[in-house]
Amino acid sequence: MAASSIAFSQDESIALKTLSFEGTGGTALNLKSSFTSAVGYGGIIEGRVGVRHNFTIGVQVGYEQFSLDQHDPVTAWNWTYWIKYYRPYINTDWLGDSLYFNGAKVKTSSLSNDQITSGTPLVRKDSVYQATLKPVQYITVIPLGVTFNYDFSDLFPGGEFSPFASIGLHMFVFDRNLYLDEQWAKRRVADVGPDSGQMYTFQYGYHNYAPSKKGETYGISARIGTDVNLSDLLAVRVSGEYYSIFSFVGKSAYNDFPMAGYVTLNVGIVIRY
Repeated sequence: MAASSIAFSQDESIALKTLSFEGTGGTALNLKSSFTSAVGYGGIIEGRVGVRHNFTIGVQVGYEQFSLDQHDPVTAWNWTYWIKYYRPYINTDWLGDSLYFNGAKVKTSSLSNDQITSGTPLVRKDSVYQATLKPVQYITVIPLGVTFNYDFSDLFPGGEFSPFASIGLHMFVFDRNLYLDEQWAKRRVADVGPDSGQMYTFQYGYHNYAPSKKGETYGISARIGTDVNLSDLLAVRVSGEYYSIFSFVGKSAYNDFPMAGYVTLNVGIVIRY
C-alpha cells in the first residue's frame, strides 16, 4: 500500500509506517490512599511514522474505563448533597431514628456512612421501609501521547517477529464518577377490597449520582512488545505498557486521580504501509 511522504533529502523521508488498533486490559499498580483496587479495559489507536532506520515516532490515543474500589467512598467524595440533605433525611424522615442493621436494633445516626452504604439491608423499626445503598465508582481515562519507538526486527532475520520498545509522553484526560445503587422497598397492608389484610411490597431502585470529578494530569509510559507478521500488510501486535502519572505544582486534578501508575496488556492488529 502506497503512502505519501515528506522528503528531507534524497536518502531520508518521513512516511506513515504503521497504523494499529489494540484492545487493552489494565490494572493499577500504585493506588493512592484508601483505594483498594482499580481494574479496567479499553483500547489504543496508534499511528507511527518512520524517521530513521528502525526508529519511529507515534501518536497514540487511548481509552480506559476502570472500576474502582475504595474504603468509604461516599465520605471521601465530600458530596455536599449527601452531607447536608440526604444523610439527615435517611436519619429522620425515611428510615427513622432507629432501624434494624444486621438483625440488631440501632440508632440510625450512630451508623457510619460506610455502614449505611455497605449494601447491608436497612430496615425501619416498624418494617415499613427497607433500603440497600451500595456505592459504585468508576473512572474513564483518555491517554493522549507521543511515543518514541525502536524496532528490533533485525535480530530476527526470518521476518516472523518484529519486537519493539517504546517510551512516551502523555496527557491523561479523566472523568471520575460515583453513584449510589439504591434499592428501596415499602410494605403496606391492603385495607379495602378483596385483598384486605394482605401485605404487599412495592419495590423501586435508581442510581443516585454525585457530581463527577474531571480534569487532566500528565505522565510517561514505557512499553515492550512484538509484532507477529502475517504478511507484508498485516501483523498481530502483543505488548505490555506501564503508565506513570506525575503531580505538577498547581495541578489539583492529580489529587482526584486514584492511582499514580497502571499497567495494560494489549493485543491488536497492525496495518503496514
